[in-house]
This record gives sequence, C-alpha cells and structure tokens, in this order.
Amino acid sequence: MSTMKSAQTVYYGPSTSTYPSVGSVSQNETVTAIWKEGTWAHIEYSVTGTSNKKRGYVPTSTVNITESVPTITNQNLTRYVNTSGTTYTGPASTGYVAAGSVSRGETVIYIGQMFNSYAFIEYAISGTSQKKRAYFYAGYLSTAPVTDQIMKDPINKNNNFTGGNHTDYAVSTGTPVYAMCDGTFTFAYHYGKKYSDSPYSYISLGRGVGLTPASGWKTADGRTPSYIQYGHLSSLSGYSTPNYVENCYPSGVADPVYYRDYVLIVNKAVKCGDLIGYSGNSGNSTGPHLHIQLN
Repeated sequence: MSTMKSAQTVYYGPSTSTYPSVGSVSQNETVTAIWKEGTWAHIEYSVTGTSNKKRGYVPTSTVNITESVPTITNQNLTRYVNTSGTTYTGPASTGYVAAGSVSRGETVIYIGQMFNSYAFIEYAISGTSQKKRAYFYAGYLSTAPVTDQIMKDPINKNNNFTGGNHTDYAVSTGTPVYAMCDGTFTFAYHYGKKYSDSPYSYISLGRGVGLTPASGWKTADGRTPSYIQYGHLSSLSGYSTPNYVENCYPSGVADPVYYRDYVLIVNKAVKCGDLIGYSGNSGNSTGPHLHIQLN
C-alpha cells in the first residue's frame, strides 16, 4: 500500500483544469496506486464513513508509492455507447461511487485499460468544457457508430410503424401478427370477456403479449415506448391457455369468474419481424381487430 505525502484534491483525469475534482485525500492516508501516467498517479482510496471506494488522479510527486505499478499512455481509441448507463469511479457497479452517465450514441474515448469487464473511458461533461474519466461496462461500447432503428408495422412488417399510442387494425381473425422491434416478451396474458353482470368496470384485451423494446428502437416520429401491448389475438405463437399459471384479477373481486384472467411471465427474447401470433376477437371486442398500445 502507498501513502500520501500531503493532502491533495483528487481529479477525474490527469489535469487540474480539464477534469473536475472527484474528492480529496489526507496527508498520510493509505491509498493504492493503480498506474502512473505522465506526472500523475491513478489511485484508489476509501470514502470516509462508507464501505465505498473511488479512483482518481493525484500528482505522482505527492504519493509515496510502494507498489510496483505500470506506466501507461492514453491509447485514445474512439468508442460509441450502444446502451445508456452509469459510469463509476471504479471497475464495478457496487463498491464504487457513481461518476455520472453516458447516453446511447455518445462518442467516448477508451483509454485502453480494462478491469473486470469495465473499460476506462473519457467523456465530455454536457454543458461544460470539462471531461471525466471513469469506468463503464465494456459490453455497452461499440467500435462503430450507433444508429437508432425504426419500429415496424405489426401487420405489414416491412413498413415503418406510423400509428399512435393506441392503434386498432381492422384485420380478419387469423391474420399473422409480428414483433415491431427487437426486445423481450415480458409477459403473455389471456383476459376473459367481462360478464354483463359484473359490478366492475374493466376493459379486457383478451389474449395477447407485452413486448419490452430493446435499446435504440423508436417509432418513425421518435417515440421510445417502455413496452408495447398486443391485444385481442386469437392465438399466441408458442403459448396456449393451459400454460397460463397465475390467476390475476382486481383487488376486492371475490369471484374471478367475472374475469378469467391468466398471466404468464415469459421473458423471451425476440427479433423484429418474429411471429407473435394471430389476430382475433378475444376479450372485450366488438369485432375482429388487432389492438396495439404503446406505453
């Protein structure tokens, strides 16, 4: 372990002007030297009063380094963020303080150092002339620019989706229905018709699925729904009513016969254009159609 010769401000990078402060260390404080870079040392130190740690830069001359540490140079490799996420002051999402965040499509610099699947990157701080260096999950970086993809029509899968947040397609029963984007089927459901004597107001989507879009998928006009509901299907591809295992109905309803609601947690990955099922007239529906709802 190394010790500090004097109290120092710790910076996000090897400069007092380009990078903001990440914290401070005290004289004689024990630290770990990670590497040397020019006249600076990249160190790790404990955050007082917590179990967390931080990494940052101090002048090498201010540290009594006892470890054998490498000397590195910035490899200055351009990378592109393919999934928005949090950056950290160390190479893990636990045990280190969050440094900030980067967004999908953002250009960053990979310094060339990798720890525990976390890449050490440099990125601009929005609205300022300063930068930060921090650790970011390497799987969220690409070597090629990232472009957003447009959701496709659930019926005419070669066309872009141009509908609203709630769109009904007047199609006959048995029409193939497709995934509008890459993503995950988080649940499948079968909501029964509401009986006429039910005292509860309840709109049923019948048989359908919920699709959570993968990162980077948007509608043609730029909307990014958190999930998409498909309703009133006649059948689901790969699932049948006996497979629905959870009996769900509104709180306070004594007799679920009014609803006959079943939900199956699926968590199945799908690709844009995969067959979901076939349109129908299930649930509370006055005629065959496909219900699409963007949430």
